[in-house]
Amino acid sequence: MKRSSPPARAAALAALLCLGVSHAPAAARQRQPPASRARITRAKASERQTCPALAGTVYDINRAVVAGARVRLTWDGGRKELTAVTDEEGRFRVGALEPAAYALAVESNGFAPLKQGNLKLGAGEVVTLDVTLEVAVYVGR
Repeated sequence: MKRSSPPARAAALAALLCLGVSHAPAAARQRQPPASRARITRAKASERQTCPALAGTVYDINRAVVAGARVRLTWDGGRKELTAVTDEEGRFRVGALEPAAYALAVESNGFAPLKQGNLKLGAGEVVTLDVTLEVAVYVGR
């Protein structure tokens, strides 16, 4: 049986690491108000991480965290989808994604849904996305 070269083994291991999804809370970070409804921060991951990841915090307009918000990522023309739910501190994390362009939807009871398209994630890129939801306004007769 022929043995694989170290670069081939490393590539195979990286591909296997990309298959899982983690919903672990994001690491604690300093919180600053976003400039708009969604603030994106990009950073290259360590050399060991080859798959993109998306993490962030969901706030209301008063900067209170929104626990239990549903965060949905779709890609590949809507054929693929992952969801996460914010923890008690409003944080979410979706790891081991494919490099692709994603559509993001964030929803929570009592708030207007937020949608953002064309969120591009490259190999090894960790994107932090802080989202501010606005209170839903219902107009009745």
